[in-house]
Amino acid sequence: MTYPQMRALFAALARFDGRLSVLAARSQEPWTDWGICLCDHVRQTWLCAGRLSEYAAFAHGRGAAVWAPGERPLAELAALPALHGPSMTWVEVLRALDVLERGASRWSLAGIMATLPTQGAPRYRLALWSANRDIQRAVDSFAAFEPIVGGAAG
Repeated sequence: MTYPQMRALFAALARFDGRLSVLAARSQEPWTDWGICLCDHVRQTWLCAGRLSEYAAFAHGRGAAVWAPGERPLAELAALPALHGPSMTWVEVLRALDVLERGASRWSLAGIMATLPTQGAPRYRLALWSANRDIQRAVDSFAAFEPIVGGAAG
């Protein structure tokens, strides 16, 4: 999945009113070939894939009893790493991605990792690469993100 396709998928998540959330997004090379893992909190399932078409059945057949190809029970998901301190909301993640697209050319997104709380909405950590890929930074909040990208968030 390309970066623009990933962003389109992220924008579409708002239609599902918190039912679907991102568990993780990763790229081997910034801005190309993204793999995304989504969680359906109501059905307690998850799906990881690398093509936008693979999410169609997962996202659009939410009332159906039949699972999408590759959809798995959430209980089978390997434990996510314990993330201590992430406080970034999904809205802040989208805001940070907008900042990166609009002018933080010295930094790019390397990945997104969610906490998987037993209740409430996930919180997120972003991984950023410097332009020449010699520095990687983890960001747990939007307040921590702003100084890294050099004030481009303002």
